[in-house]
Amino acid sequence: MALLVFYLLLISLSEHILFLYAYSIGAVASIALLTFYLGAILHSKKLGFILGAAL
Repeated sequence: MALLVFYLLLISLSEHILFLYAYSIGAVASIALLTFYLGAILHSKKLGFILGAAL
């Protein structure tokens, strides 16, 4: 799901803004998705945010 979100944002945003900005937005959205997902799976916001910081 994170890869899908990344590529869809990258393709759709790069048509309207600079590629670097589109890539950054896609990366932040993917990291946020993984952070919140693992926080929910592990039942710990702290572990989720540790993973997000590591990514």
